[in-house]
Amino acid sequence: MTEIILPAFIDFPEEGAIIGRLLAGYGELEFDLCQAVGQAKNDFDVAYKVMFRTPGEKARIDVGDALGRTAFTDIGLGDIFSEAVADAHYCRKIRNKYAHCHWTDDYSGKLGFVVLADTASKNQEFNLAALPIYHVDTILLNEQEAYFKYVQREFTYINHEAQKMAGRISSHVHSRPKKVGRPEFYIP
Repeated sequence: MTEIILPAFIDFPEEGAIIGRLLAGYGELEFDLCQAVGQAKNDFDVAYKVMFRTPGEKARIDVGDALGRTAFTDIGLGDIFSEAVADAHYCRKIRNKYAHCHWTDDYSGKLGFVVLADTASKNQEFNLAALPIYHVDTILLNEQEAYFKYVQREFTYINHEAQKMAGRISSHVHSRPKKVGRPEFYIP
């Protein structure tokens, strides 16, 4: 067997696969936001260049929000756009927890993780054994993945609705997705 960088994922392969999809797929949400903004402004080139020349996930979403807010408000989709942007930020927070953590099998029967940034800023000596361990399972991770997909559908809907309202397409098959509740960050 090939040695892997995350030994905890050997015992939790399903969880590892979902986490991998969340981490790798997150960038698609930023690109979907960019495409929607490009359609609302009828200038994808500017939306793309401004958003993706901006370093950092939070900043890219904020720039997309700033670029698109007036355009979406002007066509009556401002509230939906605002919700989608807020939902993208929530996905970003999930992504960042997983991208900047230490994964562990603490023999609880669930995959554990430690958010290193939560304790690194404290003025105390580092003690790995004293760090809080949070847990995830396939149920929660599937809920998080479904939420990411919901946010993607939000952007797809407003993208196509903006095109329709501008007269660039006559209709589209994308309906506004049914609201999905935000999943927890970890098992409470």
